[in-house]
Amino acid sequence: MSSRNLFLLVSPFLLVEVLLSFVLPANLSVAIGSITKIEHLVFEKTPPPIVTTSEKIYFLGDLMLARNVERRVKTDGLRHALANFASLWSNAYVVANFEAAIPEQHVPTPDFTFGFSVKREMLPALQAAGITHVSLANNHSFDFGSVGYKNTVLELNSSNLAPFGHPYEIATSSFRSIKTGDKTVTLIGINLTSNLTDLRQLDAIMDELTIDSDLQIAYIHWGEEYNQKQSLAQKEIVLKLSQMGIDVVIGHHPHVIQGIERINKTLVFYSLGNFLFDQYFSEEVQLGLMLALDLKSDGAHFELIPVSSLESRARPYVAGVLERIKVLSNIAMSSDEVLREDILQGKLIVPWTLATSTEVAIMTE
Repeated sequence: MSSRNLFLLVSPFLLVEVLLSFVLPANLSVAIGSITKIEHLVFEKTPPPIVTTSEKIYFLGDLMLARNVERRVKTDGLRHALANFASLWSNAYVVANFEAAIPEQHVPTPDFTFGFSVKREMLPALQAAGITHVSLANNHSFDFGSVGYKNTVLELNSSNLAPFGHPYEIATSSFRSIKTGDKTVTLIGINLTSNLTDLRQLDAIMDELTIDSDLQIAYIHWGEEYNQKQSLAQKEIVLKLSQMGIDVVIGHHPHVIQGIERINKTLVFYSLGNFLFDQYFSEEVQLGLMLALDLKSDGAHFELIPVSSLESRARPYVAGVLERIKVLSNIAMSSDEVLREDILQGKLIVPWTLATSTEVAIMTE
C-alpha cells in the first residue's frame, strides 16, 4: 500500500509442544456464567474504519516472530523473510494472528519454552512488509501478563499496525472496521482456546455491528492443535455465531489447515494453519492457506492461496502448482461436498444476498 502510513529435523521443544497438545487439548467451551464487566484496557471507543482505495484484504494464519524464527531472521531481517509477498500485499490490507507478546524488556525466547517474546525493533519491518492488522485474541498475547499485553498494543499502534482482540473477553478493542470502496468489513478477534470468553458479550452488540458494516468476519483462535479435522464443538460454536449474524469465520491455532464449510449462511474456514512459525516436524505444519478477500458488486469473493515453508524455513512463499493442487485437494476432502469443486478452483463467494449487511439489517428491523 504505497500511500499508507500503516504499515528442525525435529527440535526437542517442538516435540514437547506436540505432546502437550494431546495431553491438554484446546477447550472450546463457551462460558455460561454471568456476563462479566468488560474492561476497556486500550480503547475508549471502537477505532474508526481505516480507508483505502484497495478492494483486497488478505488473511493469514499464525504469525510467530519469537524463538527460532527470531534467530533465523536475525541475519537477513524480517522484511527479507516476507519479501515473497511484497507484490501481492501492495495496496492491500493484510490481517494476521500475532502469536506472541511484546514486553517492555525483551529476552529472546529459549528452546523448550512457550512464553513468546518479540522485540519491538521487528515491528517496522513487519509494517513495511505489508502487514496492517494483527489479532491479539489468542493464547499467547498474555504470555507476559496484562502489563505485557498493554505494552504489545502500545508498540503495535506506535508502528502503525492495527491491533484488535483480547485473549479473555470481547470488548471494544476486539473490533476493527475496514472500509473499501462503498463497503465496510468488521473484523472481530475472538479467542476460544480457554473457557473464559463469553460469546454473549458479542451477541449483545451484534445488532449494532450489522447496521454499521456490510460483512462481519469472526477471526477466531480455536480448535485442536495438529488435527486436520474440525470438531463437532467448533461446528456448534459456528451455529451460535451464525445465529448472531456472523457472515464469515476464519480460524487459526491448530497449526495445520482444516476444512471449509457453509453452516446456514456462514462460510467457515476452520483453520488457515501456519503462515510463519518455527515448526518443521511435519509437512502439514509447513503448509498454510492465505485468503484474498475481494469485495465485488455481487458479493465477497475469497481466493484460496496455499503458502509453504517446505523449501525455505522462516521464509514462506506462495505454493507452486503441484503444492497448490495437493493442498487444495486435501482441503476439499475435509470440506462440504457442495463446496469441493469451488475449493479445487480456489474460489469461494459470499453473495451480498446472504451477508448480514447494513441493508439486510434495516430490512429486518
